Amino acid sequence: MVDPVDDISGLIDHFTTAALADPLSAVLITIGGVLILSAVVVMTWLTVGALADAIRSVAS
Repeated sequence: MVDPVDDISGLIDHFTTAALADPLSAVLITIGGVLILSAVVVMTWLTVGALADAIRSVAS
């Protein structure tokens, strides 16, 4: 059975262990997180803009 709470806590434990193993690992994990977060923000911004444009074109 899948337990999302247990999976998330296990994932946090694995990432913490990897980040504390070596200073370079911590930097790489941080850079990877920033890149993924920035991609999510950009895609969200583009999606919201496209939806707003579609609603505006239907309303007029």
